Amino acid sequence: MRNASSRSLLLIAAVLATGLTAGVAQAETYPPARNADTFAPPHVMASPATSCTATGSWDDGFGTGPGSWTRTAKRRCHPPGIWTDAYGYTWKVKMGSTAGTLVGSVNYNNIPVCKAQVWPLTGQSAGKRFTVTATNPNGGSDGCATYFSYTLKIQ
Repeated sequence: MRNASSRSLLLIAAVLATGLTAGVAQAETYPPARNADTFAPPHVMASPATSCTATGSWDDGFGTGPGSWTRTAKRRCHPPGIWTDAYGYTWKVKMGSTAGTLVGSVNYNNIPVCKAQVWPLTGQSAGKRFTVTATNPNGGSDGCATYFSYTLKIQ
């Protein structure tokens, strides 16, 4: 009677004699390689964006007029955030240290006569209504207005 090891040798010899080869399993790397043409990455769930609009009026000491701001918010619209006014200037509005107060800055980078390009702002907010005033650090001696103020309501 043959033992188990001799049976295994006979099986391997028979496989080699018939031209069949045994496949050797290779370890797969992680993450597995994928064909770039057929691989679809998993869908990322992003928070829906909300388009915010605030309308009202502006005042700069020389005149007044209608004004509007826009921004994109993650969930809901409120005064703090990065807004763009109808003239294309960026207003960075943050909550102040006291409830209902606002602080931040506005960048007047497209007005060459203004020596100070970034003006600090202060303001007040109550619900969807807010007022912000940006003050010229040069006090208007550079030919720019001494301040620019908006009174707005988020729609």
